[in-house]
Amino acid sequence: MRLFIDANIYLNFYRMSDESLNTLHELLKSLEKNEIELLLPQQVEDEFIRNKNSVVNNEIILQKKKIIKKINLPPLLREKKNVERIDKLRGSLLKEHSLLIEKYRVRAISPRSRINVLIKKIFLCGKRLHDNEEIIERAYSRYYKGNPPRKNDGSLGDAIIWEHLLENVSKAPIYIITNDNDWCDPLKEREVNEYLKKEWMGNGGKTIVHYRTLGSFAKEHVSGFKKKPVKKEVLEEEIKLTGNGTVMFPGSLSIMSSGLMSAGITTTFPYVASGMTSSMAVSSPYLRSCSHCGKQYAALITIVDDGVCQECRDRGFGGMSMFRLGLK
Repeated sequence: MRLFIDANIYLNFYRMSDESLNTLHELLKSLEKNEIELLLPQQVEDEFIRNKNSVVNNEIILQKKKIIKKINLPPLLREKKNVERIDKLRGSLLKEHSLLIEKYRVRAISPRSRINVLIKKIFLCGKRLHDNEEIIERAYSRYYKGNPPRKNDGSLGDAIIWEHLLENVSKAPIYIITNDNDWCDPLKEREVNEYLKKEWMGNGGKTIVHYRTLGSFAKEHVSGFKKKPVKKEVLEEEIKLTGNGTVMFPGSLSIMSSGLMSAGITTTFPYVASGMTSSMAVSSPYLRSCSHCGKQYAALITIVDDGVCQECRDRGFGGMSMFRLGLK
């Protein structure tokens, strides 16, 4: 049995109760017994590292917003002694709440905390799939053609991950755990997007199953839960976090959102190859003059395009072609 877990699944455990970590613990035991083979694309580990502290910080901000700012007393009970007693109790409550938030922060960033130890050990058990030039080229081509998995924010992360999985296809069943809607079939529960399934089968793969939560997968396939199932409360806690299936990660490897290969006149490039090794860093854009209107536009990387800006291309002038990407 082979398993792929998306970065958003790992990150959700920083938003869940301590009891939920039993799911990670039992998964780790199955990995160590070689009952499950975990595929770990470099992109997943990079996204996890980039976004972990942001997820923790957002959770802290959310908790602070839930603090009761003021307690109003009924009109006939607004005596000085009552007001002072309520203020004292509220002060004690706020102090205790602040201590708990700090305890959460320290635990979340400590390399010795249970959650960080578990995830580190899980990563060490995984089969690492490293990025290379060919994988990145195919990911760009996939995004340009509009094929899933892809989001409309210009990020290439999902495409890179899927190309890794295709490159490591086997006849063994594979289970995909992700909360991203661009992976799943909107009409069929536990199935990946129809196009992804076709690609997988076309590359020699067999069974491919989609889960939105690790708990639902562990309940059925992790041996440690056969005698003592995952608690209902833990399953529900993770399900609540799936939301609408859209998880945004700042700093993902992206292309310019106002045009796939070029974008108006600009001298900035907001999305760079964050998390990639320096030897694979995407080169900076360069300015070219549109052959139709003469306006300068930023051509992405060293792709040879048709020489017109995105605005003119949208109006029907020119015709973009995909060429080999220039990577350092």
